[in-house]
Amino acid sequence: MNTTWRGAGRGRLVIPPREPGWRPLPLSARPETAAQRWPWALLSVVAVLLVIVAPTPLNIIVPLAPIAIAVLLRRPQWAVYALAFSVPFQSLRAFDVGGLQLTTTEGLIGLAVTAWCAAAAARGRFATPGRLPWRTALLVFGAAMLISVSQASDVRLSLKELLKWAEMFLTYTLVLGMARSPRDVPRLFLLLVGAGVAEAAVGLAQIGIHGGGVFHAAGVLRAAGTFDQPNPFAGFLNMSLPLALAALLLGLPRYGLLARWAALLSGVAVLISLSRGAWLAILCAATLMAWLALPQRRQLINLGLIALLFIVVASAVGILPSGVANAAAGMFGVSQVDVINPTPVTWSTAERLAHWLAGLGMFASHPFLGVGIGNYASAYKQFQVADVWSLPLGHAHNYYINIAAEAGVVGLGAYLFFLAATFGLCARLWRTATTPWPRTVALGALGVMVTVAVQGFFDNVFVHGMEVQIALVLALVALAERHGAQVDAARATAKDGP
Repeated sequence: MNTTWRGAGRGRLVIPPREPGWRPLPLSARPETAAQRWPWALLSVVAVLLVIVAPTPLNIIVPLAPIAIAVLLRRPQWAVYALAFSVPFQSLRAFDVGGLQLTTTEGLIGLAVTAWCAAAAARGRFATPGRLPWRTALLVFGAAMLISVSQASDVRLSLKELLKWAEMFLTYTLVLGMARSPRDVPRLFLLLVGAGVAEAAVGLAQIGIHGGGVFHAAGVLRAAGTFDQPNPFAGFLNMSLPLALAALLLGLPRYGLLARWAALLSGVAVLISLSRGAWLAILCAATLMAWLALPQRRQLINLGLIALLFIVVASAVGILPSGVANAAAGMFGVSQVDVINPTPVTWSTAERLAHWLAGLGMFASHPFLGVGIGNYASAYKQFQVADVWSLPLGHAHNYYINIAAEAGVVGLGAYLFFLAATFGLCARLWRTATTPWPRTVALGALGVMVTVAVQGFFDNVFVHGMEVQIALVLALVALAERHGAQVDAARATAKDGP
């Protein structure tokens, strides 16, 4: 055997030679501690039990969960990444369990929680998520919803809404607990934009290839994507399109071309949805974002806003020519709307107005705690305004009226606090961010929340798993704030150093 040591010398690392025939010890032969062995044994037992007792088709699908958990024990952040695509495509696979509709989104959250707990058990401690800036707003909103359950006539409907809140809270906590690297900021950002582009492509294909869905407006087909309805389809796109617009407005390095195509595809998809509430929402968001990101254009934007305000006021007081006012009102379907005897042209607007009036009736009758969270449809029959609107749509087509009807003034106040706190977190990041990624995230998140706030006047934005999308965006804000602080600290250290 050669006994000469390689690399010998002063100040150099001395490495002894390997014996002839040396082989590394295989992983299976290396000693394991009990803490390392028992999670895998538990997963095996769970898999066998699920194969035996789970009903078809769950006995085929569910046993895959332990395998997924095993993977997530090594890469738990993958579940967070998958959630970005689960929200738009969750309707492709859903199960009814005790009256509750469970989708891939709930499955991914459940897997992520299980993997997080199993990894904590193996380590002997939980990896704390650190600061949760959005926690107070979430807890206040959740507490108001929980209190209103005391007024519910159907507790099962309330449980569905509470499950949505729990998903939002868990998603936010899991992201901040699992995503530890600054690189997770661009990863999550690009996944959210990519999911929006994928959904937009589905909507564009519906119109271009298959002819959309069953929704028509003025003889034109409306895209609905995987959401089955145009309004939530456009609402989801409005939760990713502002991120692409922010990257475009701020000139995010290396991603200019991607931002252009993402904004173009998502923007066209919102247009072909023919969702007027979504149009107004993205217009408000884009205006605010341009005003913040392009200070050299603020005077022009201000003039445009003043002109728009003048047109609205002139139309309201009768100064604007009646022909112009009626044409504009007709375009949005708000001209000569009769709730009792709707026409095909005004049907959608009359339907929305009828449900607003029903929700306001619930609020007037139960002003403090409402009729119980999730119980709008259950109480609707008592408050419908005409026989033609006998079927409840599940919500009031206005989330502010909806939360007031279901949770009273307590719920409405909690939701307004929730919105104000959310805007405050996004605005704080915008004021303090000094690097490209945190600034882009802040501007995009502000745009997303503007669309949520504006579209809430025309629809319920907490449907089809979109509460998880909102949680992902706000978790991205917290991660960007954490990442921005690290970058600023490194710069300060470099400046103060020798």
